[in-house]
Amino acid sequence: LHDALPISDRYGGADVDQDFEAGDQGGLEIQAPRYVPLELALTVCVKPEHQRSHVEAALRAQLGSRLLPDGRRGVFHPDRLSFGQTLYLSPLQAAALGVEGVDSIVVDRFRRQGQPATDGAAAGCLRFARNEIPRLDDDRNYPDRGALALTLTGGK
Repeated sequence: LHDALPISDRYGGADVDQDFEAGDQGGLEIQAPRYVPLELALTVCVKPEHQRSHVEAALRAQLGSRLLPDGRRGVFHPDRLSFGQTLYLSPLQAAALGVEGVDSIVVDRFRRQGQPATDGAAAGCLRFARNEIPRLDDDRNYPDRGALALTLTGGK
């Protein structure tokens, strides 16, 4: 016997449903992904000439899971994340620092949601099992799908 092998996650984060499982998957046994909600907390220093509310909205979009108005994908868009990948903190920091009006950031928390012992801020990464996919939707209606906490200082 062999272990179930996860295949590439579905485009747009679609579920592995019965119709998908019934389709031709080249003889592979399908294993549905296990989404792992994350907590990311940042303290952001806003440049003096910028509005905190505008910077916060831009940060939430950039670090989000949706398509951006210009067609780019947010950092946590489902099509940017896959099975078992290591999630490095440095690209998240670079994305935040790339937002207009951000002067500096401090990472306060970078962990699996509700699991303080898994904080990856010091190590600079979070690791996931082969059937796990990191998730951070930052949707108030679904707090169990990951959360982004922002504390903004400076600015107007």
